[in-house]
Amino acid sequence: MPQAKEHALARLIKERRTDLGLSQRELAGRIGTSPGFISQLEVGRRGLSVKRVAPLAQALSMDQRELFWTVNPGARAIVDKSRDDTLSAWEQFSHNSAVRRSYHIRNDEMELLSCVASLGEVRSAREFIFILNAVRYAVGR
Repeated sequence: MPQAKEHALARLIKERRTDLGLSQRELAGRIGTSPGFISQLEVGRRGLSVKRVAPLAQALSMDQRELFWTVNPGARAIVDKSRDDTLSAWEQFSHNSAVRRSYHIRNDEMELLSCVASLGEVRSAREFIFILNAVRYAVGR
């Protein structure tokens, strides 16, 4: 008997395929596999490898992240737990006076790290320490 994730995946694939008016053969052709593989996916007898997620998502006009999360619900739980949705990494870092004291972070270094935060996605406060140490090493401090 298929597990819950295989059942959800099977139902999702079949519903999307039929909504798009595709046969199993047509879908298989779009992702470079056999109609038997699609059939086995749709009844929950086969799982979906990471390699097949992106092509299948594209063929079904789906967001590949959502398909990946359906295939790997445990991965989503890990990612969701690692996020702190209330504060950004910069807010967590800049408000932590104990870390600032511990690493002897000066005001000019905080300004530099603020610029780094505005350039892109820094995922954790620890990454700011890594960046700070790299900059300190580069300038000989």
